[in-house]
Amino acid sequence: MRRAGSAVGAGTALLAGGCYVHLALAGRALAPGGLARLSTVWALVFSVGIGLFFPVEQELTRALTARRAGGRGVRPVVRRGIRTAACLALAAVCLAPLALPLLDGRLRMAAVLAGALAGLAVAHTVRGVLAGLGLFPWYAAQLAGDGLLRVALPAALWTAGCRDAAAFGAVLVAAPVLSCVPAALRAAGALRGDAADRAVAAGPAVVADPAGADELRRGFLPLLVSSLLSQALANAPVIGIRLLAPGAAALTAALMGALVLVRAPQFLVTSVQAGLLAALTDRWARGDTRGLLRRLGAAVAAVGAVGLVAAGAVAAAGPWALRVLFAATAAPGRVDLLLLGLGSAAYLTAFVLANGLLAMAGQRAQGAAWAVGAAVLLAGWALPAGLPPVTVVGASYLAGAWSVAVVLAVAAVRTARRRAALITEERDEHERTGHLVDG
Repeated sequence: MRRAGSAVGAGTALLAGGCYVHLALAGRALAPGGLARLSTVWALVFSVGIGLFFPVEQELTRALTARRAGGRGVRPVVRRGIRTAACLALAAVCLAPLALPLLDGRLRMAAVLAGALAGLAVAHTVRGVLAGLGLFPWYAAQLAGDGLLRVALPAALWTAGCRDAAAFGAVLVAAPVLSCVPAALRAAGALRGDAADRAVAAGPAVVADPAGADELRRGFLPLLVSSLLSQALANAPVIGIRLLAPGAAALTAALMGALVLVRAPQFLVTSVQAGLLAALTDRWARGDTRGLLRRLGAAVAAVGAVGLVAAGAVAAAGPWALRVLFAATAAPGRVDLLLLGLGSAAYLTAFVLANGLLAMAGQRAQGAAWAVGAAVLLAGWALPAGLPPVTVVGASYLAGAWSVAVVLAVAAVRTARRRAALITEERDEHERTGHLVDG
């Protein structure tokens, strides 16, 4: 597992680097208006897109891990996951034109948004199958390929003198899809060779496994809601500044760059997410609630510490980094960057805690926590109009993210303690019954 984690970490680092290069080259090639539209597409893709399709990856990872541990076939769950992702992708593509007012009415940018959402559907579905089957080297390879394409394609556009925001946005479509091709072929080969599925296929008149489909369906809607709310919160500063200061194109682009900087630790979290969820799910299935809380607590402490260090670093060097890396012409101040950094640290902490609750089948508690955070965020946007818009969105992000982290932490501890108490009661009852039989 450690070797797999290292491979996924390396792949995630390449993906993070690719995202930085993509935005940096776009910042040098595009005019402020085009860069603002690309930043808006980026924010929508990584809020709505990840919000829709990351739950598919999570549920596939959890359900496939559980079925493999029980020696059951995995194909029914995979088929259900593919159908679910396809339906969500179709809905997202159809609704993409609703973003036209935020994209200055540019139809090509709306088409890029639709394509990028469909690309994320493919990527997260493939990743979920790979993680659920334990194919973490291929999971890492997909991440690495995605990152390398995010370097190569924008570099080619920049070298060719391209100044088209839609062309740079098309990288968000091509990179995830093309990088999935070899990984999807490997996953298909593993599914064809699954012994449990072959045994089911050879069994007497067994043609379907509705229970397997239900495993993915149970709790998926609450998880989907919580994921959408979480990603909306993560990208709310860009959308907020677009709404509160619609004419500030340069500030919108700079804020997107600032979010990329303060969320650098998120790629570290993503690199361990699949393995962490599988490990926590395994502990929950075995009734090891103490081990689950220890593993979850260690992950929260590590991520929180890294997030706080990153927040301080970005506050100190952020204005310089935005000018040098993203060619920003209008940058948030150090206080505003610190607000964004502390909010990002809280968001990453909440993200890890949410994985713990998912392993405990606590999707409803997740949804409630992210709803609280969204409410706090929206209330923050109603702060006095005398404050600069960038300060309003930063403070709102900070308050919303920390409120989610607190609610999730309380819910995780309570859920684990209830399970531990139930296990103790069952053990005591079993011992009493055994004594009566012996007597």
